[in-house]
Amino acid sequence: MNNILKNTDSVQARLACFARFIEERELVRQRKDEGKPRPWTKDELLQTYHFCNVCRADDRVTIWIGKWAQNWAPKERWFAYAVARWFNEPETLKLLPCTFDRDRYKAILKLMINNGQKVFRASYIINGFPNMPKYISVVDKVLQPLWHTGKDDVLNKFSMQDSHANLMALPGMGSFMAGQIVADWQTFGEIRGTDKYIWAPIGPGSARGLQWVYGLPKPPKQDKAVELMQEAYDYLKARNRELVDRLILHDIQNCFCEMSKYVRGYSKTKYKPFAESFF
Repeated sequence: MNNILKNTDSVQARLACFARFIEERELVRQRKDEGKPRPWTKDELLQTYHFCNVCRADDRVTIWIGKWAQNWAPKERWFAYAVARWFNEPETLKLLPCTFDRDRYKAILKLMINNGQKVFRASYIINGFPNMPKYISVVDKVLQPLWHTGKDDVLNKFSMQDSHANLMALPGMGSFMAGQIVADWQTFGEIRGTDKYIWAPIGPGSARGLQWVYGLPKPPKQDKAVELMQEAYDYLKARNRELVDRLILHDIQNCFCEMSKYVRGYSKTKYKPFAESFF
């Protein structure tokens, strides 16, 4: 057993494991960004597999999306983040107009597919609507209704939770994708959620992470998960305020998801140094 999981016999001990995991993952990022040579950690799992950054805003694709969205008109920028996350592939986004044009989007995406190009990044598993290509279902069944609904009926300027619920009421918007879009709205200033430290959408991975840390018989549901994430946030802040001051509760839920992968001993994606042309 490695040093991060050296003691797991109580909730307090497992919270300490969770904190050590977060701290070591953040040190990996810092050492890498400072240009230090590999390995950036002695932890074999963190050396071998891909684990997301502790702070979502540090993710390379997130940083790229934030810069790309600046090409959109300010009044449409909220929508840019929805487009970005549904494709999540910079090479695709480079080719799409920086405004929503339903027919042009579909024509460009069809040409990409015919040329054997990747349209969707594999980071997110996106299921299309039945009996139609996925790219058409995303444009026609998800993005078009969101565009038609408009910013004023979707964004709550001061609430991540309400903005998430408004997205969830639209076709094709599951909790995960709505959460990713709302997190970008918060990161890049489209909303200023007063609930950013007290609310985040729970997902299957983060629920499993919470289940392990708190020794629960089954993964917690949304309300209980938020309560436990708030408790974990307070614990982490008391331990390492400098690190945790950068985080919102959405980051904490993401860390619980990554912790669930770490505890099982692997991530589905092995670490590969970034070589994409857009970075």
